[in-house]
Amino acid sequence: MDAGLDSLKFSFNAMDERDFAAVTGVRPREWQTVIDHIRQAKRIRDEGSYKCGIYASSIERKGEDVKKMEEAVDLIRVFLPLLSPAWTVWFWQFSGGLWSVIWLFWAVCFVRILVSPRPDGRPA
Repeated sequence: MDAGLDSLKFSFNAMDERDFAAVTGVRPREWQTVIDHIRQAKRIRDEGSYKCGIYASSIERKGEDVKKMEEAVDLIRVFLPLLSPAWTVWFWQFSGGLWSVIWLFWAVCFVRILVSPRPDGRPA
């Protein structure tokens, strides 16, 4: 992160040690090592005040595995609201408003192009 890493992205596709071994082909005891490394990356980021996003993706689970996968993700959860939950909602609303303003700007800039005849004279 000292070198300027701005995001850390990884796949998290196992729900427990047994599943980890089946999915990755790695020894089950390495499951805890992976969890520890993810937590350590978050700790380093937080303690060093780095502006590095930490993102996990996973495969979709069905049936009973959904609950087990949610419990596994709770072990590594790295995204928590930086401020109070009230601020989180405010940021969502702000981003929605900003998206609307940008879309309006786009529409104003390109409405002339969208409603004018084609330069080559063909029908639209």
